[in-house]
Amino acid sequence: MLVLYKQINNNKERESIHIDQTVRLVVESDDTASSEQPDFSVLNQNFKILGTSSSSNVSIVNGKQTSRKQWFIELEPKAEGSFTIPSIS
Repeated sequence: MLVLYKQINNNKERESIHIDQTVRLVVESDDTASSEQPDFSVLNQNFKILGTSSSSNVSIVNGKQTSRKQWFIELEPKAEGSFTIPSIS
């Protein structure tokens, strides 16, 4: 199955953490037509995924409908060092 997202953005709550701390990654998509979540397995190389949750939002303002889906991923690094959040699709 191929799942396409119009746009996926991600952000994290902070830039650096200390050992035994976690960081929450927020992944946003403006395509709520798909019920599939993005593939977060690329995060497993450097992080433990401690939990995930999601949220959907639809709003209509002046007849224009916008929608957004968010996934919240709690991450714990597997080792010390600098890591880059890889591209998520």
